Amino acid sequence: MESGESLEQLGAGVGMLMALLIGFGIALIPQIIINLLLTSLLNGIPEQYRRTSPLMIWLLLVPCVNLILGFFVYPKLPESFRAYFDAQGDQSHGDCGQTLGWAIPILFLTAMIPYLGCVTAIVGLVILIVYMIKLFELKKLVQSGSSTSAI
Repeated sequence: MESGESLEQLGAGVGMLMALLIGFGIALIPQIIINLLLTSLLNGIPEQYRRTSPLMIWLLLVPCVNLILGFFVYPKLPESFRAYFDAQGDQSHGDCGQTLGWAIPILFLTAMIPYLGCVTAIVGLVILIVYMIKLFELKKLVQSGSSTSAI
């Protein structure tokens, strides 16, 4: 009887571990997509103007580290675009979304606060979408070589 019970417990433990791993994998899918998009944005900037590296972007996958690392990644992408446009003599793009880049990690960090977190997480997601749209528009300008049209 004892060996049958221990096998049942082992089976239940393995089942719980599999469920946890599957749940963790599913939870990582959105962050992997975001990281692919951020890497694509960074790769659209000539290397001498980049203010961060693709490795920093992929380190956002590390739990807990991403809460702090977001303060180093999200503002640095717009800073890279601004460095490119400044080198072209174009000041018409303002901060290139750097204010949005600062807002994203702040909102995601405050999303852990009970009750307030529901609101700040939704606002953070909306700001992230606006941030991505702005940076992809800037990437198009960099790729076309035209830096004179304002966004």
